Amino acid sequence: MNADEFFTRNLAPAGFAIDRAKDRLRQFQSGKAGLSTGWPALDKYMRLTPGELTTVGGRAGTGKTAFGMQLVYNVLQATKDTLGGKVVVFSAEMDGASLMLREACALEGVSFWDVQTRAVEGDVYDKLETRLSSLEGSRLLIDESPAPTLEHMLDQLAALEEKTEIEVVDSRAE
Repeated sequence: MNADEFFTRNLAPAGFAIDRAKDRLRQFQSGKAGLSTGWPALDKYMRLTPGELTTVGGRAGTGKTAFGMQLVYNVLQATKDTLGGKVVVFSAEMDGASLMLREACALEGVSFWDVQTRAVEGDVYDKLETRLSSLEGSRLLIDESPAPTLEHMLDQLAALEEKTEIEVVDSRAE
């Protein structure tokens, strides 16, 4: 994309942003801005707001993926009767099978490491398989593309929007 295309595509009068800001202000006032994270203590500091990118950082092995997938699960649960749309995870770090195994372990309160190393006893594996089966019908989609760019993510979401007729929020387009 050349400079002219960039500015033509991304520059807009402030009035467009102001109109959206007024809408968001009314949402804040009504208490309907964004989605809950599923953790009331965290909701005091942040909400999951359409059009905003939330980044989680930390050292390796500190639970970033587990935290992110739990957010995804919380949103799926909170919106199952109201929004009905899809939730998309772009995972550059691991494949979908690993994500789903980790999520099942988290939901069952079992250490993923213990499952991998067979350090669990009893019917843990059966419970995990049952949990995985319960997640099959969810509205979760996983993109396993390595190092997805923002453009790739937006393209995938646009294709999903066309296919399923759901609204995808792209703050660049407004």
